[in-house]
Formats: sequence, structure tokens, C-alpha cells
Amino acid sequence: MENIVPSDATGWMPSVDQGGASVHNAVVSVLGSRILGGDYAPGAALPREEELCAMLGVSRTSVREAVKVLSAKGLVEARRRAGVRVLPRDSWRLLDPVVLVWHPSI
Repeated sequence: MENIVPSDATGWMPSVDQGGASVHNAVVSVLGSRILGGDYAPGAALPREEELCAMLGVSRTSVREAVKVLSAKGLVEARRRAGVRVLPRDSWRLLDPVVLVWHPSI
């Protein structure tokens, strides 16, 4: 199970506690939940890699691996020099078991 704790007083973005769980899986869970929860609308850009690293307290490798997983689930598209954007909802693999965990009302 992923342990996630607030990274700052605002609680805007949780920091990933590396309590035995795969760090990149925890990042996938945080970002996936935020996308499905509407924090990042389709077409919106995710924060830059460096910003995500700082907000979540993880390495670039963890963020990059998480983006690959989210891309495979149809949630985001990463383009060199253009960043990572949330794809339209009809691209999302809504029947993916992990996606269903993030947003069971789908």
C-alpha cells in the first residue's frame, strides 16, 4: 500500500513516502487520481518534470516512469519540448482495473 503524506502546509500535492511501495507506482496513483478527479482537465498540461519532482519529493526517474504508465493507460501524452498533456476522456482506458480504483464511479 502506498503511504502518501502532505509535502507542505497547503497540502496541495502529496509527497510520496517510500514505505516499501514502488515509488513510481505511488506517483502514478497520485497523478492518476488527480486527473480522474478533475484537477487536470483534458488538454491541460501537467506541471513540469522538475516541479513534480519537488512537489512529490521523488526523483526524475520516478516521474518519468509514472508518465510512461499513465501514457499506457491513455491518460496523458508526453512530447519532447511540449511537456505532458492530459488526453481527452475518450482516450482513457476506463476499464483498466487500476483506473477503476482511482475513480470507482466511472
